[in-house]
Amino acid sequence: MINDIIGISVIAVVATSLSLMLKKDRPDFSFLLSICAGALVLAIIMPAAGNAVSMIFNISDIAGINSEYIIVIIKSCVIALVTGTTAATCRDCGFSSLALKMEIAGRVTIIILALPVINALFNTILSVIK
Repeated sequence: MINDIIGISVIAVVATSLSLMLKKDRPDFSFLLSICAGALVLAIIMPAAGNAVSMIFNISDIAGINSEYIIVIIKSCVIALVTGTTAATCRDCGFSSLALKMEIAGRVTIIILALPVINALFNTILSVIK
């Protein structure tokens, strides 16, 4: 894991340096380099993320937690990461208004995704009160 972070950091620094050098003369290549570096970073980190998700499911099974709730949490995290990354890319390209709308869309999607869990929580509270 430490080696992955070091490699990712090197990729980010090199890509940023090259992108800055290209930005003046070839802004199109600068943007493509940024996108490719981001994709490479994600490709490096995905196996570790998959292992983490598997560990979370194992822990939830041991603890007796309903896997539906864990799935909602994991999907919410993925939505937050994807929309945050997309918004940052939009901002880098000068589209801050689109970035804001992307962030709002992500938040609304997470709320909609969480509604069944919130409903189950309220039902549980009501059954305890009665």
